[in-house]
Amino acid sequence: MSKRLVSIMMLAMLLVCTGTWALSVHPVKQVKASTSATPSPYETATAIVNFTPPAFNLVAKGIWTTVYIELPSGYDVNGTEVSNVAINKTIYPDPSMPAQIGDFDHDSIPDLKVKFYRTNITDLLLALGQNNGTAILTLTARLNQTISFEGSEAVKFSKMGGDVNCDGTIDLFDAVATLSCYGAREDELNWNPNANFLESWNVINLYDVIVIVAHYGQPF
Repeated sequence: MSKRLVSIMMLAMLLVCTGTWALSVHPVKQVKASTSATPSPYETATAIVNFTPPAFNLVAKGIWTTVYIELPSGYDVNGTEVSNVAINKTIYPDPSMPAQIGDFDHDSIPDLKVKFYRTNITDLLLALGQNNGTAILTLTARLNQTISFEGSEAVKFSKMGGDVNCDGTIDLFDAVATLSCYGAREDELNWNPNANFLESWNVINLYDVIVIVAHYGQPF
C-alpha cells in the first residue's frame, strides 16, 4: 500500500473520530402507490317493476300511473331514494303523492308504490311516432351511495279511442274491460285510465262505453 493512500486513510479516520466530518446519508425518496383508485361503479340490483295497468291508451285520460317496485332478497326497498326514481332517466314521480311501502302483490316481500304523472309517460310514447305497439320502460333508482337498482317492463300502447287493452283492435275484450271498471274513479282499486275516453274525466261512465260501441270491430 502506498504511503499516500495510508495517509489519506489515517486522515479520514481522524476526522470521523473527532466529529469533524460526518457521513451524510441522503434517504432515497420513495414514491407511494396511488390509493385513489378509480371509483367503482354502483352495485346494481335487478328490480321487479310493474306498471298498473301495463298498457297506455294515448288518447284516454287519467292523472297518474302507479308503479310497483320489488327488490330481490337482501335489499331493503325502504331505503329507496324516491326523488331519484326515474323512468327512462327522464320522468320522475309526482312529489305531491307520497311513496308507500306495502305487500301489494301479497307475496310476503315489501313493495314500493310510486305515482307518476300519466301525461309524462304518454308524451314519451307519443314521441315514438307509432299508432300502436310495445315499448320498454326502464325504471332506475338508488338505495344509497353505492347501490342502485334497475327494472324494466314491456308496455303496450295505442292511439285508437276505445282500444282499452291496447292490442290494436276494438273488440269484446275492450267492452268487458270497460264494464269491469264501470263507475270507477281515479285511484280506486278497479280504476282503468285506458277506458276513460270522454268527459266526465276521471270516472268511467256511459260515454266511455259509447266510444267502444262506435268503434267496435275497427282495427288500425
